Amino acid sequence: MSVAEAPLSPPLQERPARLREKQRAGAELCFVNHAGGAAPVARFIQATQALGITMGFVPCVPVIVDAGSAALLRGFTSLALPVGYLDAILAAPDVCEAGIEAAVDLAERMLAIPGVVGVDLSGGPTAGAEADFARAEAEIASRLRARLRRDGTRP
Repeated sequence: MSVAEAPLSPPLQERPARLREKQRAGAELCFVNHAGGAAPVARFIQATQALGITMGFVPCVPVIVDAGSAALLRGFTSLALPVGYLDAILAAPDVCEAGIEAAVDLAERMLAIPGVVGVDLSGGPTAGAEADFARAEAEIASRLRARLRRDGTRP
């Protein structure tokens, strides 16, 4: 069974204990909502592990490939992105390429956090651009896999 947690939703100090109760109820995997980057996710996971939580974690990685996907992501409840993440992508000469690289970089940092067992490529396409968005997600996965194999951090 999987559950979700939003580490930056009040009351912040109660989030780890809340997840412990979900684990006691049978949760085995936690999707970590956008929390502002790898460092806040790592702090949240460390706090939960200090309480005896043993489940795996799957943090969200925002995927932005155009203005429409950025607008959709902005509508997410309790969205917290790394500082400058969205602006840097949207200001790039090739927004799609910048978004793919930003997602690969952030996903690699997330996967280096102890307890993280995968990432959730989060977001959605501009209306009518579903196939392009799916290709971008596939490219993110391909680049990430190649980078992790090259670094020897994952199979």
